[in-house]
Amino acid sequence: MVKQVGKRAFVLLMALCMTVSAGAVSYMPGANADVASASYWQKRETAPDRVLLTPKQIEQVNADIMAASEDTKVVDLLTIPQTMDTTALIETLCGFSIENTYYVNGSAVSSAYYEVLRSNMRDPAASTVKQMRYGLICENADIKSLPTADVLSDAADDPEYDEFQINKVLTGDGVIVAAQSRDGKWYYVKTSKVDGWVQADRVAVCSTRQAWLDYLQAKDFLMVTGSKVVLEQSVLNPAISSKILTIGTKLPLSQRAAHFMDGRIPFDNYVVLMPIRNADGSCTFQETPIPLNRDVHVGYLPYTQNNLIAQIFKEQGDRYGWGGMLNADDCTSLVVNAYRCFGIYLPNGRWMQFVPDLVVTDLSGYSDAQKAQVVSELPCGSILQFHGHVMAYLGQTGEEQYVISALGNAMIDGTSTSRIRTVTVSTLHTRRANGNTWLHELYFALSVQVPAFTDVSAAAEKDTILSLARQNIVRGTSETTFSPNAAISKPVAVKMLSRAFFVDTDWLNKTLTGTSSDALNQAILAIWEKQSLGGTPELRSKTEQELTRAQFCVWLNSLMDSAKQPVTE
Repeated sequence: MVKQVGKRAFVLLMALCMTVSAGAVSYMPGANADVASASYWQKRETAPDRVLLTPKQIEQVNADIMAASEDTKVVDLLTIPQTMDTTALIETLCGFSIENTYYVNGSAVSSAYYEVLRSNMRDPAASTVKQMRYGLICENADIKSLPTADVLSDAADDPEYDEFQINKVLTGDGVIVAAQSRDGKWYYVKTSKVDGWVQADRVAVCSTRQAWLDYLQAKDFLMVTGSKVVLEQSVLNPAISSKILTIGTKLPLSQRAAHFMDGRIPFDNYVVLMPIRNADGSCTFQETPIPLNRDVHVGYLPYTQNNLIAQIFKEQGDRYGWGGMLNADDCTSLVVNAYRCFGIYLPNGRWMQFVPDLVVTDLSGYSDAQKAQVVSELPCGSILQFHGHVMAYLGQTGEEQYVISALGNAMIDGTSTSRIRTVTVSTLHTRRANGNTWLHELYFALSVQVPAFTDVSAAAEKDTILSLARQNIVRGTSETTFSPNAAISKPVAVKMLSRAFFVDTDWLNKTLTGTSSDALNQAILAIWEKQSLGGTPELRSKTEQELTRAQFCVWLNSLMDSAKQPVTE
């Protein structure tokens, strides 16, 4: 999000926060101790432990995300060629230009600063056919667009927002090393989502591609499910002493029974294989104990509503870190890393809306009231987004709809934007710097669920039914059935039409004076005329017949196609 802050705004924010505090804890305006608790939302769930997606379904979701890489921007590292023209790559990287003024430690940097970086980017080993190297992250690493550890900010008084920070890779993640800086201190790496420069001392290069693959594809592994897990101190092994592992980290488990290591026998510990960078940059795997009391889990967490709510609250109160700066998460990575704990590897930012098969609701063009209606029906943990911010939806209490997010800044006092930079619970009435509410700015919602109706595989209308289900327009008669051949009922027709076109439900219910098929058909024709949605004679004739749920979906889909834009208030 665009950031703006001044001393006056900061003082006003502090004063306001004190007015909405409960005990020693302050909350965002509209929030309180109840809604800021994971248990509050968990208790509202009717089936908190039902598995939302099976491991097999999650595996398919991940495969679909990578198959749609042109849209999702998530690539399968295994498909990247093992050789590359790094000469051309370096020439492209060195062609950057800087137009704005940026600051390091409060001082504006000159063009000479960038020329030093440009010179250092020229890999002396660049080749038209260079063999790729395969590395593992041995310490959480910032991915930068320029090879410098300096924080380049657009404001002299903001040393914690690096405009050249792209993302963060976690300990144990795999990267492909395409090039290195002239001084050898930086690697240009490829990850599944972004490319950029990382400090070389954060990468351990495997001896072979197969060793790299064996590590990344280990069947037995430990997931870090807490915000931060700190390892024990060690004099013998400084590389792992007090090491910090952050949420979403995945590390293979050792297959050996407990034995003497690190000066002790680690009973009551998990033992993982930690990638360690040797002096020459090569990789070794060190058995590393992690006590049972840490917030970790063997394998991925079961994807249930209860677990999802717990995970999206794990970083509550933590600081905000743009692009993963400061070993913290920004709005996107807060959500992405929570879902990683279930083995779901989502795209970053706006590319989430292009994930195939999941339930994506397009909110663009809708009024605030219509958006609020859609949001009210979303399951807890759904992802909401507007340009510049990603949130996890929690639910509605009274007139307020709540989200949790890593919040960079917002308008708190009604006149100026305040720097918040905290993971916090807030309402959709929170305002952006432009004065608009978050609700007003929403443009899509993503529920990480796959419509899985077991009784539509033989139906001719299968594709239409599933398409409408993925748009959050139609629902099943149960979690696994759609009942395509059952007659469409009045309440269901009302809901489907309301979700598709935001037809006024009170008017629709009054128009549907009976429960017979004839009454339903007459109402459909009335809606058609009132909303001026157009159509064809063929569709009109179909309304004269008794409609099944499947037939209604086909009719509704055709009607939606005929309407160029959603009906707005």
